[in-house]
Amino acid sequence: QAVDEAAAVDELRELLVKTQSIQERARERLGALQQREERLAQSSRKGFLRSLEEQIGLPPQVSWRVELIERASVLVEWSNPLSDEWTVENAQSLLTDNADGTWEGGQDSVWLGGADPRGGLLAAFSSPENQSVKAMRAMKWPSEDALIYCALSWPRPRIAIARGLSTSDPSFAACTYALSDVMFRQAKAQVEAGLAPPPLFRHLLGKFSLAEADGAWASIEEADAAGFRGLTSSVLVRARRAVAPDEDCLREGGFAQFCHSSRQLELQPSPVVCFISSGASDQGMHSAIITEGCDGEPTYGAFPPNTLYRLVEVKPAGWTAPNGVVVNQSLLIVRATYRQPSTSLAEGGAGKLVGSSATLQYGSRAAYIKGLSDVVDRPVLSMVREFTREMSWTDWKGVSYTLRGEWEYVTGPAVCRDDCTPGRRDALNDGKLPATFVEEVNAFIRQRREESSEIRQRLADQF
Repeated sequence: QAVDEAAAVDELRELLVKTQSIQERARERLGALQQREERLAQSSRKGFLRSLEEQIGLPPQVSWRVELIERASVLVEWSNPLSDEWTVENAQSLLTDNADGTWEGGQDSVWLGGADPRGGLLAAFSSPENQSVKAMRAMKWPSEDALIYCALSWPRPRIAIARGLSTSDPSFAACTYALSDVMFRQAKAQVEAGLAPPPLFRHLLGKFSLAEADGAWASIEEADAAGFRGLTSSVLVRARRAVAPDEDCLREGGFAQFCHSSRQLELQPSPVVCFISSGASDQGMHSAIITEGCDGEPTYGAFPPNTLYRLVEVKPAGWTAPNGVVVNQSLLIVRATYRQPSTSLAEGGAGKLVGSSATLQYGSRAAYIKGLSDVVDRPVLSMVREFTREMSWTDWKGVSYTLRGEWEYVTGPAVCRDDCTPGRRDALNDGKLPATFVEEVNAFIRQRREESSEIRQRLADQF
């Protein structure tokens, strides 16, 4: 008998070893499949959880001006889709204040507010005759902040900043912080001045479109794994009001974009994106930052890099634009959210325009998010399988429960009972299914959206 028991022990031990090996192989295979699913249905909001500090590190000691010149070779490499003929020598000549004037700026001069680029980028934007800076000063921008915005929203630095954020490359960290800081300062100044930006418009597809600058815009109407429709973009976004003197940008066929090659507006037959602004909340700022205007009225606005855009509503073709034109393209209404760039959300003492600090500290917020993702992003078992395991417990009144029983309760029809620990359960819900509760919630959401335009901006169509 002792021999039989010893053999049984050995057999069970061998079975445990084999089971462990099978589990390890199953976990590896499951992980590979889940990684593939995650790539196909990844939530575009994940990037927004990361501050600039987490993406590109702390603000460097070097100034953005020095960084641009020192990184001229990288700027050329990253922005050469704009022009294959742009060289490091051209970049250094354009970026320095004392350029020798030997390079003809060509198309780049268009971006410099009409100033001669041969005198240097900073000199061009520092010129009292620079139309872009003058327009911003008319909208109460400080001169230095207007210069920084114009210089760094110029296409080549804008592309470099976006690429650095999307790849966590700090090559242009000083430029990124400088641009984000001046934009957030102006956003706060708008709030203090009581300025409410109007809806702004931009084309989704086509030449110089949102999707051309950031491909994630092309799929904004597709819901992610969490049901969210939107994206977090590393690209600075600019949009227009479409009223005089800029009323020609919205036409019956779509959005008309100025093209430098033809020197005229060219129609882009594309869905139009409408950016709606609203007041600040504990999630951050939701307002466009006005950059230019006419007679004191805003006409152009922008949103900084690292902004979350959520699709609020889709209107079919046939909507009326601010200029009175009926546009035969769909209208995608989005709401933006961005946060103070130089203050980590994990730090205490944040103001009301910055997200709330965490109640508990967990090393760093990056470590917390990574740890949470390890648990919830790729679970080993599905919820159904987790609740089919044999497990039971009793509450403080001695009432017994099982995983299977609780799963059947939450997924099946509600049953009114009097013997529950809290008292009577589901007194008004007897027989209701989960789908019934979802429909009741969505009916309430629809009712509230119809009652208030402010709620329409904040609440999704349904959950």
